[in-house]
Amino acid sequence: MPQAAGASTFLAGARAAQYVCMSTDHQQYSTDNQKRAIADFAASQDVMVVATYEDG
Repeated sequence: MPQAAGASTFLAGARAAQYVCMSTDHQQYSTDNQKRAIADFAASQDVMVVATYEDG
C-alpha cells in the first residue's frame, strides 16, 4: 500500500479500532481475512488495534 512521506511517524504508537463485515457476494473477503490484513498493516505502522466491530 503506498504511503505518504512521514505517515509512519505520524501513526507510530496510535491506537485504532477495526471494522470488518461479511459480504455474501465476496466470500474471499471474509472477516478473518480482513482482520489479518488490518493486523499486518497496523503492525507495519506501529499501530495497536484495541477494538473490533464486526458485522456478519
